[in-house]
Amino acid sequence: MKKYLFLFVSITLFSSFAEASGDKHKITMPADQRVVYLASSPVDSTFISSSENKQLILWDSKTGRALKELHTGGDQYFLKEAAFSYDGRLLLTNSWDKKIKLWDMKTGKVIKTFSGQSEVGALAFSHDGNSFLAGHDSTGDVELWNIKSGKMERTIPGPKSDNQVVSTLVEFSPDDQAFLVSHSYLNSKEKYSFLEYMEDVFPSTYQQPITLYQKDSGEVLNQAKVYSDYGYAPRVAFSPEGDSFYSIFFGAGIKQWDSVTGEKMKKMIHSGGHPDLVTAMKISPDGRFVVVGKKDHSVEIWDVAKKKEVKRFSRKIITKDIKSPLSVLSADGQTLIAWDHQQKSINLYPTGLSDLQQQEKKSKTEKGPLKRLVERFMAKPGYANLSATSCSSLTEE
Repeated sequence: MKKYLFLFVSITLFSSFAEASGDKHKITMPADQRVVYLASSPVDSTFISSSENKQLILWDSKTGRALKELHTGGDQYFLKEAAFSYDGRLLLTNSWDKKIKLWDMKTGKVIKTFSGQSEVGALAFSHDGNSFLAGHDSTGDVELWNIKSGKMERTIPGPKSDNQVVSTLVEFSPDDQAFLVSHSYLNSKEKYSFLEYMEDVFPSTYQQPITLYQKDSGEVLNQAKVYSDYGYAPRVAFSPEGDSFYSIFFGAGIKQWDSVTGEKMKKMIHSGGHPDLVTAMKISPDGRFVVVGKKDHSVEIWDVAKKKEVKRFSRKIITKDIKSPLSVLSADGQTLIAWDHQQKSINLYPTGLSDLQQQEKKSKTEKGPLKRLVERFMAKPGYANLSATSCSSLTEE
């Protein structure tokens, strides 16, 4: 009874700190609860936060209210990585204990534990909820797990060379038939070609390969390469149809790649800055826009067809230099969720995507000058007789 009373008081306390401030809702956390990780649900407005004092809290980004506390069993649970299932019912988490836990979001309890061999730096659910990927930063290995059986089905080895793997990111295709693996590792032996130099502005000692694998066989379908002077894996995201995917990286901009051929389709230069600033990327459901979220609470929105930035909010909030993503985007890309360690608050910012979508919808329905001219002509007296005469003159005699 005491435990449930504490949970009620805890959630009520968190909720009472929610406030609106200009263009953001602000959730103020108690001073002893520095947030170390954030992850958003892919289906609704909820997100999870992990703090230094082992608490995992489920929040609503629309209201700023705490909804639920997940039961960590009293253990120190310092979250390193997390991923929601695509129906929002399950959550995968990984901590420094090298154990991957599966949570039931309805009960807030762990229902299964997967034991790994090394620290996991990336997790991704399949869309059907039957499998998940675990990417290892230290080795670059990627494991495919079966959730029902609890067994690992396949291991994709990391780069086989003397390269030092720095980080790994993973992403399933929309149909679950393939998955992307984004690696970053030091490659001091490979030289930069002149064309690559001209394309990406500066010579580089880092190579960031993005590899597309077939899920069932583990075979490589194709590979794209991004170059930069920083050892961080490019953020990746599939288009809604899965026929292309996007990467974003400092110095290399936002690139759109053909999923079948691995060839680059488009390139959009973003505002740059240190690569660790880019913590999130979402493709709008209609595939028209790319939304970029940064650790300093800035937001960029890019029009894919026009290959240009159409909206930006620059905030430059100072953040601590730790690797966990401290800003994430909501499922619809309309809210940036970001931790401010100086103010001890989770800030919720509208990205402006909904305004762009409404403007585009309005422009499509508005009557252009030619259409208005034609309508005025058709409204003139005698137009119907003129139209009938014109049509009859075309009839064969």
